[in-house]
Amino acid sequence: MEEIKHGPIGVFDSGYGGISVLANLIESMPGESFVFLSDSKNAPYGELEPEEVLNHTVTNVEILNSQAVNAVVIACNTATSAAVQTLRSKYLFPIIGMEPAVKPAVNKTGSGRVLVAATDLTLKEKKFASLIESIDHQNEIITLPCIGLVDKIEEHGPESPEVDQKIDELLEPYMSLNFDGVVLGCTHYVLVKDKWRSKFPSDTVFYDGNEGTVRQTIRMLKYYKQVISNCPPARVCIMDSSQNDDRLAQCKKLLMNQLEVNRKISMDQLHIELRKTDELCKF
Repeated sequence: MEEIKHGPIGVFDSGYGGISVLANLIESMPGESFVFLSDSKNAPYGELEPEEVLNHTVTNVEILNSQAVNAVVIACNTATSAAVQTLRSKYLFPIIGMEPAVKPAVNKTGSGRVLVAATDLTLKEKKFASLIESIDHQNEIITLPCIGLVDKIEEHGPESPEVDQKIDELLEPYMSLNFDGVVLGCTHYVLVKDKWRSKFPSDTVFYDGNEGTVRQTIRMLKYYKQVISNCPPARVCIMDSSQNDDRLAQCKKLLMNQLEVNRKISMDQLHIELRKTDELCKF
């Protein structure tokens, strides 16, 4: 395998959701540099046509490419479904995608009932159908297209009562059922995992694709002969397609909140800068 030059790791999502993945990446590689790009101007992706998602994703990954990244993590299940194959054929550096964590949920729940919450587009894409077909299982898998939830998270923030009310509305038809596992198949939903947990019995197990994505990122960097630094500080450059300063500040706040909740890295081991998409990050 041809070596790639060392550079920052790009992380892309349509909005706030990818912050949860970014936090996990920083915790696992606390000496690396990261460029996070959210495309709030075109969010939410889960309610767009596949071709639109493909075009937006390609455009934004090219912005990350201009920052001399050595890998890109597509921290969005919907963008992965629509664009990952095109991106892998276009770039030499590794493209790491995400998929709903159905496999680990099925493996750990035996023959139990599993709820998969994801965007409408993720659940309709062939990639998800292929994922289900590839799993040898006896489970009852129920899919829940969460239309409108990403909008609420983006518009009102993860802690808002509007988000809580939307989750109640989405779950209402299913609350008479018992679920052994719940898969949060969108990175936005991981930001509000506590709200999801509050709707189910305490023994319900929740799954998301973040940890698997981090492991795959590390595997791919090693495969491409990259030396991974674990010596802080981590350096993070945050960008957003809206070019809105308030939006950038909110992304920074959410990242710091995620890291403080997880308590795996201290804030003095982190350097964060906010940039426009046409500005070079300074590492």
